[in-house]
Amino acid sequence: MKWNIPIHNTNESFEEDFSGSPVGNIVAADIRKADVMKKYGIDFCCGGGEILSAACKTAGVSAETVNRELNQLQRPEVLASQNPWYWAPDFLCDYIVNTHHNYIRNNSRYILEYGSKVMRTHGTNHPELLELGEYVSALLSELHQHMTKEENILFPRIKQMFEAYRQPNEGLNAAISGMNINMPVEVMELEHKEAGDLLHRIRECTDDYIPPADVCLTYKVYYAKLQEFEEDLTMHIHLENNILFPKALDMQAKFLV
Repeated sequence: MKWNIPIHNTNESFEEDFSGSPVGNIVAADIRKADVMKKYGIDFCCGGGEILSAACKTAGVSAETVNRELNQLQRPEVLASQNPWYWAPDFLCDYIVNTHHNYIRNNSRYILEYGSKVMRTHGTNHPELLELGEYVSALLSELHQHMTKEENILFPRIKQMFEAYRQPNEGLNAAISGMNINMPVEVMELEHKEAGDLLHRIRECTDDYIPPADVCLTYKVYYAKLQEFEEDLTMHIHLENNILFPKALDMQAKFLV
């Protein structure tokens, strides 16, 4: 995969101009830059294909300011072992399942329980909780189905493809030749977009996860858990859309040559 990140040289140092680079690629190359994107409300996971200048315009922020802050993170360099872009596809699959899929499975029940309790206690004074609960339930239901498809269909195909890529043999090559991941990847990316839309609605319903002044501790914990969930899911989708899927499609292209 080729990066489109032009470099502007000065007499003493250089500053990279990220304005024409897809925001997902910028974060994939250096995970620390995700914090800058988040700070300015730039969607680098579901909207990872948008170039920085356009993303800044959408978010209503200065591209020059964002570019300057991205450059402030240029050094020290991130070790390759800490940068998911350098991880092998099979390891990435396992990491996503063990870290992000398990996070969803381990936290879904608690989020629903908090939401149910808060609705019973505060639903009369805060009718927005009903709409919020519907969005949360829809998101969790969709994600559980989504993860099952990834773990049973797409990820095994990617692992098998990588094994054939790493250690070619006739049997694996024959199996890979009849395998195409274009459609599964497209479906997963579409479902990521739908999840991102639900996250946006949840953020709107919660006023950016700021609880009302008159609520109990459980209400505050509910909002905090939802915010934590969004942060984890954002990184989860980024790893798939901007790193794992491009790597897998690149491998597939080599088999089809």
